[in-house]
Amino acid sequence: MDSLFRKSELPPLGVSEQSTTNAGLEDEDLSLRQVIRILRKRKNLILGAAGACLACALLLSFVMRSYYNSSATIEIQKDQDASLGSALDTLASTVGGGSGDTKTEVQTQVAILQSDDLAIETIERTGFEKHIGSYWHLFPSGRVTSEQGLPLRNAPRQREAMLKKFGKALTVTPIPDTRLIQIAFEDPDPNFAAQVLNTLIGQYTQDVLTRRNASTTQASEWMSAQIKDLNQQVEAAQQKLINYEKESGLIAITATDPKNPAAAPVLHIPALDRLTALNQDLVTAEASRVTREALYRLARSGDLDRLTSLGAESLTSPTDQAQAAMFTNLQALRQRQSQLKQQMASAVQIYGARNPHLVDVDKQLSDVDSQIKGELKLIVDRTELDLELARQSEDALRQAYEKQEQEANKINDSQIRLAVLQQEADSTRQLYETLYGRLEVSKLDEGIKSTNVAVISAGLPPAKPSHPDPLVNGIVGLGGGLFVGLILAFVVETLDDSVATTTDAEELTGIAVLGVIPIVNENPRVLRAAGRAKANGSNGSKPGRPTAMVYEQAMATEAFRSLRTTLLLSQAGSAPKSLLLTSSLPGEGKSTTTYGLGRCFGSLGTRVLLIDADLRRPTLHKHAMKENDRGLSNLLTSVAEPSDFIQKDSSAPNLDILCAGPIPPNPAELLASNVFSDLLKRVVLEYDLVLIDSPPAMLVSDAAIISSRVDGVVLVARAGIITRAALGKAVEVLRRNKAPLRGLVLNAVNTKGTDYYYSHGYYGYDSYGSNGNA
Repeated sequence: MDSLFRKSELPPLGVSEQSTTNAGLEDEDLSLRQVIRILRKRKNLILGAAGACLACALLLSFVMRSYYNSSATIEIQKDQDASLGSALDTLASTVGGGSGDTKTEVQTQVAILQSDDLAIETIERTGFEKHIGSYWHLFPSGRVTSEQGLPLRNAPRQREAMLKKFGKALTVTPIPDTRLIQIAFEDPDPNFAAQVLNTLIGQYTQDVLTRRNASTTQASEWMSAQIKDLNQQVEAAQQKLINYEKESGLIAITATDPKNPAAAPVLHIPALDRLTALNQDLVTAEASRVTREALYRLARSGDLDRLTSLGAESLTSPTDQAQAAMFTNLQALRQRQSQLKQQMASAVQIYGARNPHLVDVDKQLSDVDSQIKGELKLIVDRTELDLELARQSEDALRQAYEKQEQEANKINDSQIRLAVLQQEADSTRQLYETLYGRLEVSKLDEGIKSTNVAVISAGLPPAKPSHPDPLVNGIVGLGGGLFVGLILAFVVETLDDSVATTTDAEELTGIAVLGVIPIVNENPRVLRAAGRAKANGSNGSKPGRPTAMVYEQAMATEAFRSLRTTLLLSQAGSAPKSLLLTSSLPGEGKSTTTYGLGRCFGSLGTRVLLIDADLRRPTLHKHAMKENDRGLSNLLTSVAEPSDFIQKDSSAPNLDILCAGPIPPNPAELLASNVFSDLLKRVVLEYDLVLIDSPPAMLVSDAAIISSRVDGVVLVARAGIITRAALGKAVEVLRRNKAPLRGLVLNAVNTKGTDYYYSHGYYGYDSYGSNGNA
């Protein structure tokens, strides 16, 4: 006990003591125990914030407009090639887990799918602009008047708004480690979302096909022009034959082979046979020149894939062994190039990018690339030479044909002229049909090879909206609310300047906390009923009597008993005879504490006198259910005996009360008078304990005046209400007047709160013995 009251004799608060206290609190704030205490203390705030955010999230989920997400998947296929090299490249890419070229190609296609041109095409084809409504209200009036009624491509501001809206609804995501791309489009209308998505994919596929065919379009257009000229020649030859038949009155009768209807007429005139032979040679030379010129143009374009696939197969003559050998060499080099690429991919995967073996493979690959370039140059030079030779051969045959034709014309034979015209018309038509067939086959083959986009799954109207999702929004709202609640809890705790725990009070004032009084029912009728129950020895179990010993078995009773014990042992040798109970500010429960403590001492057989020295706002008489028409103010201003004004409290044994009486005009002077001092000396001799209820120490000097005439002063502070500044100021006032401070009583503590829990451990006042256990 000596150590307890030595703690109460600490010097007044100073700057150094506050600094030490603050440092201690800062260290405590960093502890896990303190964090848990704050969370338990502010749990209502945290749960309230979480509940509010959850309610807002759920409300928004039902108020917001629903959006449906239609998705599709496409595959960017690798270029198909019948060559062995391409097959090896595909194998190497598969074994190596996908090369960087594949990722680059997929990312390129993703960027194309998100391009503005493709978006504008889709917007125009689907009527997206009409579907979402006009955007003119987004711009200041007068700035977009010139754009009204214009196509989207010619209206920059409206186009920008449309593209922004379209891009927000469109999502293009490549699936990792695959050639698959997932495309999604969201809209309030599920059918329209699927329509836009499928239109976008269709337009994209068409654009890819168009771009990939652009490399061979020029050669195809040139061949088409040649075929058009041949068509005109066929028509001219046929018309010439018809005109001659009309002029001569003859009909061309051709002996044809049933197995070969396109065969030339059979004539037995030597001049006509020579002319026929020259005509056939001329047609062959003309076809050879057209073919070689097409091959030359294709070689100059540098399209190795088409050059290797079409050069040696469809455009060159099977008898031209030199050209066939060149294309065979080129194809072999291409195959070797693919093999080396496969070897390099495998070596990188197995040995790493810095393995010395890669240098040799890379050198071989460079040599093959150089050989391919050299072989391509040889093909270009050879095809150019062949073209020139074909032109010279065609010119020579044409001159020979014209010369032989002139000789044939000299023969005055209409049959010869008619046969010549018939042969010319048939030969020209045969050449036209042959080239036209090859062109159609080439176009069909090119179209098939260029389609490397495969639709794995088309867009379908979704059955359920993608968002808002009440479950997801609820989880997010709850999580966000908990986060906000935690932030608010720590902010409120940081800004909270109240004294809530015994630790706060002791660290602030340096005075020991004598007791902790929980929140009690301050209704005097309840207290008196409890007192009567105790006086009658009732445990509250019989009908018609207070139940559960409202006062005695309550937590407050145990708290007052603990305070009583502390006060009895607070002074060496004997217990204090007179105690002053005061507070910092009004409303902290000093009167309630005085009355409860007096009843508790009276229950031990101690004769207790309660003096209400709060002559400004007396309240002690209300707890004793007494009238305040006479009391201390009358006694101090008269010559009457104290017994004339002291009243018995019938609800509690051994308890007397001296009410304040009528409020005097000069309370401080009365309390500072010798009459009051003599009164205290007299009642201390007559009673075992005198408890004095005084005004707040911070507001008036009454408490300081009385404190010098009592054995001890007890300062009552209301937990959670009194501020640190007010409590510190009250202690400073009492210390400055050399008041014998015995300690603090922390009043109105919430026993359900975490502050009480952490200040007093796991046992509350109502836990031990609540079930009747000793």
